[in-house]
Amino acid sequence: MRRTRPVSDTRLVLTNPFAIPGASTSASLTFYHRVRTENTYDGAVLEISTDGGSTWNDAGANITMGGYNGTISSSFSNPLAGRPAWTGNVPAGNGFAQVVVNLLPYAGQNVQFRYRLGSDTSVGATGVWTDDYVLTYDPCGAPTGVNLSDLSSTSTNAGNGWLIAVAVLALVAGVSAWGWRRSTN
Repeated sequence: MRRTRPVSDTRLVLTNPFAIPGASTSASLTFYHRVRTENTYDGAVLEISTDGGSTWNDAGANITMGGYNGTISSSFSNPLAGRPAWTGNVPAGNGFAQVVVNLLPYAGQNVQFRYRLGSDTSVGATGVWTDDYVLTYDPCGAPTGVNLSDLSSTSTNAGNGWLIAVAVLALVAGVSAWGWRRSTN
């Protein structure tokens, strides 16, 4: 006999949108998570919004690594019922599983993310941990007309010279990164 408990719909939401430049040649979201839920009855999904959070769409079609591993049952009132999700034990052992999401389809748009955990009215499990969110994009494509031999530093301190060269290389390559760290027990 299944014990009745309250249904839950827990959400971890990025409140401020990030712009993915229209000229991006690559863009991705990477994070790590561990799922310990009742297999097929409870689970988690990643959703994305391009309209300031008014509407949310499942990001599953753009997950290129660590995608969903099951479908949430339509029984017992889970708010994610019938949807593909991470459910059961992900990864199977200890540790965390990496997830990579292709964001290039959202180039030229502002995006927000929402990690969502839904549970049903019966058996419970430990839950979900999620951590180390990083958004990266290359807004400029491959640099053109730049030779590394043309980069120099007039600093007499080698440490400062390398720092300047690294900063210049980061600007020339047009690579940006964003990090978000959140743990939930």
